[in-house]
Amino acid sequence: MIAWLKGEIVEIDDTEVILNTNGVGYRVIMGKNIQQVMGLEKGIEKEIVIYTSVKEDEIRLFGFDSFFSRKVFVLLLSVNGVGPKVALNIVDQLNSTEIIVAIKNNDHLPFLNVSGVGKKTAQRIVLDLQNKVKNQDAFVSVLETSDSKDKSKVAPNNSHLKLRMDAKSALVNLGFSEKEVNRAVEKRLKPEMTLNEIIKICLVELRQMS
Repeated sequence: MIAWLKGEIVEIDDTEVILNTNGVGYRVIMGKNIQQVMGLEKGIEKEIVIYTSVKEDEIRLFGFDSFFSRKVFVLLLSVNGVGPKVALNIVDQLNSTEIIVAIKNNDHLPFLNVSGVGKKTAQRIVLDLQNKVKNQDAFVSVLETSDSKDKSKVAPNNSHLKLRMDAKSALVNLGFSEKEVNRAVEKRLKPEMTLNEIIKICLVELRQMS
């Protein structure tokens, strides 16, 4: 199975990235936010972490910026009803560490802002994966690191929820679509931010998307 590739980016078409590795063009499916974080552009050389999905009629390669993101993606695939497309959307539109923290805290709300995820699926993700994130060393380590940096990142926080809601409301009132606002806020919001800070950083991203 292919787990990692290094080569030149020869084409980017939406979520499809073509990577030339030693004269072989690999088609890698990647989220747009992950592409942006990695700074993918045609003509540059990049290393991409790969998950290989094998079915009777097809083989697909999914690309990630880190092995941890790939591990979270594989974790999500273990949930009944969550396929590669939805799992990729979750990892692409939410921070991988925040995904693990949300699952540990029994908080399904962040998942509702992801394309293709409804309330039942979000609740199932949290319910099905709680024991797994508490028992696997890689996830336990992330939770402990997050907890040592800031307890508010691990414990449910009403003020953080209010900050999220206020920021989204303000940005929607500025004329941006609710869908774009949800993605921007969930991607950029950190517990230590003020309302003005999250609005400013999201405005930059939303204007770039327009």
